[in-house]
Amino acid sequence: LQDWIFNICCYRSYHAYNPMAKPNKEKSNCIYYTTTNEKIVKPSFSKHHILSNTYNNGQGVMIFSEPVGLIEPLSFNKKHTITSVTLPDIAIIGYNAFFDCKNLKIVDFFDNAGALLIGNQAFANCANLQTIKLSKTKLIGDEVFANCKKIANIKLPTSLDFIGIGAFYGCCALESITIPPNVQHIGFRAFMECSQLKTIYCKPQVPPAIGYETYENVHGSFPLYGIKIYVPKSAYDTYLQYKRFANYEVAPENWSKYKYSIYPD
Repeated sequence: LQDWIFNICCYRSYHAYNPMAKPNKEKSNCIYYTTTNEKIVKPSFSKHHILSNTYNNGQGVMIFSEPVGLIEPLSFNKKHTITSVTLPDIAIIGYNAFFDCKNLKIVDFFDNAGALLIGNQAFANCANLQTIKLSKTKLIGDEVFANCKKIANIKLPTSLDFIGIGAFYGCCALESITIPPNVQHIGFRAFMECSQLKTIYCKPQVPPAIGYETYENVHGSFPLYGIKIYVPKSAYDTYLQYKRFANYEVAPENWSKYKYSIYPD
């Protein structure tokens, strides 16, 4: 999967120019954004995609001829003036799409919209990113949020089933996270160098496959220690038997009764 899935992000489609195009009711053909200098941002899309790109009254609006569907790789890579972006329903956010957008603080979606797949390093090195709304997402690629040092909380959607290598590497403000019930795989070093991570609520009934060093250098002086992992009470014994969880203390679902490391949720 990892070897090819994000290669499809190189796909480009072209739509006929329509001078009468306007934002549709679902805003599926729009991207809204704000910048530090209140000037337009020119992404690396083809001119054929964008019908208009304006900045008025403190907000930028890109209008496309048809539903966006895809944020192409490197589209907003190192666009340092962007402070927020609001997206429509997206099938794929391509690799490095918002890489190193140093002033990006908020990533939002229009009502009931979300991104199905988020490509490798899509938001990596966004040092000021604090808020991102995720819904519908099934796959978070490698190092998607690596070194996003100001993300203290992030809600992963129940649709999620795959977390890539180093997905949250270096998210040093992250204190807790809930792994949704459908997650089957957590890549190695997914939470490495998350120095403030103290609590993980792991909801899957079947322990996800987790890579080597997944929780390396998290809260506490030594790898694997000082972190609480809550797991489903009905799956407590299964987690204890799973070798990748054997080095953690696992605690049961009745959280208030347990004061130590891996607990049933």
